[in-house]
Amino acid sequence: MDSVISNATKIVQPPHPFYPLEANIVGYLANQYSTLPLLAIFAVGCAGILGTTHLLVGRMNPRLPSGEKAAVLWFILCKLGGVHVRHARG
Repeated sequence: MDSVISNATKIVQPPHPFYPLEANIVGYLANQYSTLPLLAIFAVGCAGILGTTHLLVGRMNPRLPSGEKAAVLWFILCKLGGVHVRHARG
């Protein structure tokens, strides 16, 4: 009787958090990190890319208006920072 109760109270974890839960997602791997470390890694990476870009732009064209510097930084963030990366489908 004990085994029936313990089996009935066990919660079965699905292999992935997406619906339908029964779907087979080939190659799915769960994150090894929680949200906060992932955001911290992303923020540090973006800060490094944007800081380097800001220094390079400032040295290459010191009289570039602030609006144009902001446009360059936005372009670099979106293209190199991986914010809007499009993956090839094969």
